[in-house]
Amino acid sequence: SQLVTGLQTVFPPTRDRYVFGPMFKLGWGTPTVVTVDLGIVIQFPSPVVIALIGTISARFPDPDHAIVKINIDIAGTLDTGEKTLAIDASLRDSKIGTCDLAGDMALRLRWGDRPDFAFAIGGFHKAFKPPAGFPELRRLSLSLHGAIHRITLAAYFAITSNSLQLGARAELYAEALGFNVFGYVEFHALVIFDPFSFRIDFGAGLALRRGTSVIMSITVTGMLSGPGRWRVQGSASISILFFEISISFDAQFGHTAGVETTTGPLGQG
Repeated sequence: SQLVTGLQTVFPPTRDRYVFGPMFKLGWGTPTVVTVDLGIVIQFPSPVVIALIGTISARFPDPDHAIVKINIDIAGTLDTGEKTLAIDASLRDSKIGTCDLAGDMALRLRWGDRPDFAFAIGGFHKAFKPPAGFPELRRLSLSLHGAIHRITLAAYFAITSNSLQLGARAELYAEALGFNVFGYVEFHALVIFDPFSFRIDFGAGLALRRGTSVIMSITVTGMLSGPGRWRVQGSASISILFFEISISFDAQFGHTAGVETTTGPLGQG
C-alpha cells in the first residue's frame, strides 16, 4: 500500500498513460553474500519515465560471520521528456569491523539544449556552489567509537561538467582523568577546467583540553591557488594557557588575467 501511494505521487493517474513496475530479488554467491531488492517502474507511452528504487545488501566474507556489512538504498529517475537522469544512494546501518560506515552519493545528468552533469560521493569542496537542486550529501565516513576515544575518517570525490574535486579529513579524540586531546588533519582540492584554475586547502591542529577549556593547542592552515594570479595564504598559531602567538601571511603575484580564487567565482565552475 505504501508503494502504491508513493507511485500515485510520482506518477499521478493520467489519461492514456500507463504504469507498470516489475520487482526483482537477486542474489550472488553461495551462501548469498550480496542481495539486491530492486523495483523498476515505467510510465509510457512517450515521454517515457523510468523510476528505480531498491536496496543492495552485502555481507563479507560470510553472512553468518560478516566482518563487512554494507546496506545501500538507491532511488533514481530517468525522464526522457525532461531529458534528465537523477540517481541518489545512501549508506545505511553499514560497518567495516567495528567501524561505522556512512555517506551519500548523487548523480544529476541533463542532455539536450542545456546539457549539464554532476556526480558526487560525499559532497563538494567548500568553495564550490553545487548545481541548483542538487541534494546536500553526507561525507563518506568511517568512524570508530570507544569509551574514551573516537577516530573518524571522512572523504569526498566529485566531478562536474567543469570541475574535479576531492578531499579528506581525519580526526582523533581521546579523554582520560578529566583531560581530552583533539587533533585533525585535512586537505581539499578543487580544479576548474575552463578557464583552468585550481585551489588546494590544507589544515592541521592539535589541542589538549580540560573539559572545553584549552590548555595548549597548535593550528596550521593554508591555501594555494592559481595559475594566472597566484595566491598563497596561511596561518599558524600556538596557544599555551593564556599565552598565544599567531602568524599569518597572504601573498599574491602574477598577472591579473587569471581566475580569482575567492569562494564566489570558484563556486560557479
